[in-house]
Amino acid sequence: MEWETHRPSAPGTPSSMSSGNSGGSSARTEKTPNFKQLSPSPSVAALSKIPDAELRMKGPDELVRLLRRVEMDYKSLLGEHGNVVKDVNRRLQIFVLETRGLKENAHKLQEDNQELRDLCCFLDDDRQKGRKLAREWQRFGRYTASVMRSEVRR
Repeated sequence: MEWETHRPSAPGTPSSMSSGNSGGSSARTEKTPNFKQLSPSPSVAALSKIPDAELRMKGPDELVRLLRRVEMDYKSLLGEHGNVVKDVNRRLQIFVLETRGLKENAHKLQEDNQELRDLCCFLDDDRQKGRKLAREWQRFGRYTASVMRSEVRR
């Protein structure tokens, strides 16, 4: 039977690969790092506080310089956001693989459980047959003893 060789965490499951031991610890028990809040850069925050009238008074070169700085800040934020999304997707993939492994283990355990139940039923049936046979032999022994007694009396 396979249940005799079953381990809590099979070598191919992500939980055993990520935790470094086969004690069944899950990636869910690891502390998930808090991601930095994506917020506007100081230059964008300062620019948003400038009134529209003051922006209209600035020259085209100054506005272009401000625009380029804001563009660079948003490109940086988009790159950081992309890294966060990649990390979240990687973790999600690990959890999906772990879930798949756990489902496979649960299925194997259910099969082993059913096999053990069937074996218990077989053994119980066999025990019942043994008890019935013992009762029949006991009756036969009593009958034989009574026949012998009656023969001896004659």
